[in-house]
Amino acid sequence: MTQQRRPNKNKRRKKLRRPGPIAWLLALAAIAGAAYFLYKLITINILPTTMLLVLCMIVVLIMMLMIMIWLLKTRRPVTKFIVGLLVCVLGAGMFVGGRYLGDTENMFEAVTDLTDKKANTFSVMAMQSSDLTKPDQLTSQMRVGIVPSEESEALQACQDQLHKEGADYTPVSYDNVYELVDALFDGQVEAIIFPENKHNELYEAANDYNQYNALTTFTNTIDQYIYYTDRDPSTIVHSDPVANVMTDPFTILVSGNDSYGTIDQVSRSDVNMLVVVNPKTAQVLILNIPRDTYLDVSCSKNPSACQAAAGQKDKLTHAGIYGVGAVESSLEDYFGIEINYYVRINFSSLINIVDAIGGVDVEVEPGLEVDRFYANGTEGVHAGTNHLDGERALAFARERHAYVDGDNQRVRNQQIVMKALIRAMISPAMVVNYPKVMKALSTAFETNMSAQELKSLLTLELARFPKWNIQAYALSGEPDTQYSPAVGDLTSVIVLDSSQVSIGHALVEAVLNGETINLEDLSSYVSQYQNQGWNQPQDSYDEPETSYGDSDDGNYGGYNDYNDYHGGYDEPTWNEPTYDDYSEPDWNTGWQEPVDQEPVYDENQWGYESDYGGYETDYE
Repeated sequence: MTQQRRPNKNKRRKKLRRPGPIAWLLALAAIAGAAYFLYKLITINILPTTMLLVLCMIVVLIMMLMIMIWLLKTRRPVTKFIVGLLVCVLGAGMFVGGRYLGDTENMFEAVTDLTDKKANTFSVMAMQSSDLTKPDQLTSQMRVGIVPSEESEALQACQDQLHKEGADYTPVSYDNVYELVDALFDGQVEAIIFPENKHNELYEAANDYNQYNALTTFTNTIDQYIYYTDRDPSTIVHSDPVANVMTDPFTILVSGNDSYGTIDQVSRSDVNMLVVVNPKTAQVLILNIPRDTYLDVSCSKNPSACQAAAGQKDKLTHAGIYGVGAVESSLEDYFGIEINYYVRINFSSLINIVDAIGGVDVEVEPGLEVDRFYANGTEGVHAGTNHLDGERALAFARERHAYVDGDNQRVRNQQIVMKALIRAMISPAMVVNYPKVMKALSTAFETNMSAQELKSLLTLELARFPKWNIQAYALSGEPDTQYSPAVGDLTSVIVLDSSQVSIGHALVEAVLNGETINLEDLSSYVSQYQNQGWNQPQDSYDEPETSYGDSDDGNYGGYNDYNDYHGGYDEPTWNEPTYDDYSEPDWNTGWQEPVDQEPVYDENQWGYESDYGGYETDYE
């Protein structure tokens, strides 16, 4: 009987199908994706050296091991398919990661370039009722309004970008932005290409009838084109850098302009925060200063910008009219501290970032509900969790008229929005929204920190993963009425008493000196840092007294503060007092107590308050 021979294992292995050319091409593509990721990771230079080397080795080893197993070791078709799929997914993921790192690098460069350049934007806008959200939805039957005289080369580049993104439309020319927006509101065109540097001019012309201040509220931005031009050298504010932001404590001014459009436009500083960071102790202090704080305007950081206001007392928000340098130096002198860097944002910044993220969730405590925001007439918030888009997040951060605590609650709302932004930016949804967020950030703020300093802050986080002790303190003061050079009249202000100024100075110094902040024991810091050769501002001023009739709250005492006359308040009429070296004027000369009326909502005007189009207009 003949014995059957068993097949030789080696011969059986030789009969296995070898990897085909497609498998090798996919493997090479995966290797290319990994190489691209590592290249971007090295060039962005945000990882500590040791971590960078370890990560590079891990990526190379994993990729090579997976490819070897796929092409040389797997025999079963199912196993080969699964491993091959994992290799392709890994390679694609590496490529996407490289793209994200490239977007991040571009954001760093764009933001720091804004120190000596200014970002300009054309926004392609359509009414929300049209449901147009993407450029490729613009068809040849649709009309798009333009103003040819506005930056013609950049406008053409914007249209070229639209065509590349699939848009096909008929352009319609208008003489100015007012006719352009009218055409959109009246339905003459389906969309417009709007120059953002004209936003403030548009808002200045807003009233109940033209509703120019409703442009961002009732439109979708379906595309944007960004271009850069040189900044006027006289407006540049240089930093006072520390040697190493990873080890040395530093102070940043966060200044929020009350304007839309491009950030470089000078405007009132509506938000003023000092962020003090000590990397060694992982201590962060956020010090909020009321926008109406009455102080000496200093121009030492940029003398050419505000000679007319130098040395005069005015509201802090008005210092922003002369540029961020005036805000910075005024706070330096007032609190006796040094500010190393600034970060400046505006209304459009917040709207664009929140919309790019996909909205933010804010928690509203019972009793703090708002039916309709005074700031821009949008829908308010209810108790509990509220999902806000950019416009509503901005309105929530600006709201003060609906609250008994007024400006103090506004500061709290700003902190709520800031925390919601941080939560959204570290959520899984950022994986999808990351490119849009980086693009929004690239024009959302300007700073005089260098790109390398910004990267070093990320390196610090990745190298040490410090457990930051973040403490926030909002200074408060008493309402008063004083003369404002910017307004040329009396205006409502906030006067910080000497104890509040001392607290601000002491908290900043404590963090810089490496102490751990305990907000429950402020007196210890004040006693420690109150005598350091710093001339603390006095509580009293030589301007007129603050008694204006029988008003207790200082809002309706006959002076012309339009901030507090929203929605149907009768404007007070009075005879202009005569100033004699700030002597006591006669406040009982012809003025009439205003009648307090409920706001009137006119449904024919899109549901907005009838006074000034429903928007919070600060004439101060």
